[in-house]
Amino acid sequence: MCYAKCYKKIKFSINRTKEELANRYTEHDKKGSFYCERLWKRGVGGKKEDVPSLHFPVYFNPLNHQILVDKEYNGEKDFIKIIPYHTAGVLGRWTWSRESMISKRDNLIVKRVSGEWKLHKKVYDFEETGKLPFSIIGADIGRTEIGGLEVKAIFEGQKLFEYPKGVDFIKHFLSFSQNQDNIVLDFFSGSATTAHSVMQLNAEDDGSRKFIMVQLPEPTAEDSEAFKAGYKNICEIGKERIRRAGDKIVAETGKTNLDIGFRVLRVDSSNMKEVYYKPSDTKQSGLLDLVDNIEDGRTDMDLLFGVMVDCGLPLDMPIETKTSHGKTYYVVNNADLIACFEDSISEDLIREIAEQKPICAVFKDSSFAEAKDKVNVSEIFKNFCGDDKCLKIL
Repeated sequence: MCYAKCYKKIKFSINRTKEELANRYTEHDKKGSFYCERLWKRGVGGKKEDVPSLHFPVYFNPLNHQILVDKEYNGEKDFIKIIPYHTAGVLGRWTWSRESMISKRDNLIVKRVSGEWKLHKKVYDFEETGKLPFSIIGADIGRTEIGGLEVKAIFEGQKLFEYPKGVDFIKHFLSFSQNQDNIVLDFFSGSATTAHSVMQLNAEDDGSRKFIMVQLPEPTAEDSEAFKAGYKNICEIGKERIRRAGDKIVAETGKTNLDIGFRVLRVDSSNMKEVYYKPSDTKQSGLLDLVDNIEDGRTDMDLLFGVMVDCGLPLDMPIETKTSHGKTYYVVNNADLIACFEDSISEDLIREIAEQKPICAVFKDSSFAEAKDKVNVSEIFKNFCGDDKCLKIL
């Protein structure tokens, strides 16, 4: 099942080989190659009484191939009357209205079928874009055995995953869209075949697609080959596959500028402690625990990505780590965000950060040794940025 955030921006197409196109579009005119498709409705809803307005005559002159629709015909000679039939002896209806037939007259064609003249429409090869893909997938790409062999090849013969999808299988779906900069989301990523396929397709058509793989860290069975190889959960298999597949694609294609990087993010609780307590719930002995409102064990990267989420910044933005005045700070996407989580930072470092005029600047509460330092940082940012609205204190 495939979803799009905004389906109107997705351009679907059916990719065919030159041989497939030649076999399908066998007729030609000045507009291009085409095949003929009937204009009378078959099956359910195809009878005259189903849509009476779509039952009307069409007239065809076999000498000059002229086609007249309904009341356009005024008794001219050499014309043959054609009406739609659902089945033998049962009146049917067209799939096009009178107006459509008149406006698309050049796309109409009459052919002799089983001794009778029948009205058809021309379907051109350039109309492939926007057509629904076929619902049947060929065995050459649809078999999971192929995916299994691919995983074994990447992991040097180890069978680490049961019934993975094949790369060509996923590429088949990716190729439905003409957009080469799609973000491809797989909610059940498993062995990360989708990530592999995205990188492979980018290498083939110089696209810039991105992928988001979502997978619960399901434990591998202790008697499985994956567990014995050191992969304790499915996520570890997927991550290693992306690394190996990316290196393999670059080695095979020679495209050293191909983007094969990725970030691993885990869902977790808030970085901030629950500090909202009723007075009756607090004790003198526990007051010192409330001085720092950041959860224990959180790293700078935990805090940084938490802030990026809060600021609504994409999590794939470039991050630069800088060291100055003995402290470390992080610059996200050329100063869209600058964050420093060090304790007791100097006024000189604050000036250096403010001079870069970040859209958002983040510090910890413990970054300032005294209360007056918070006032100073506000004034410094007002001086360089015009105001201190960009400031955020954790």
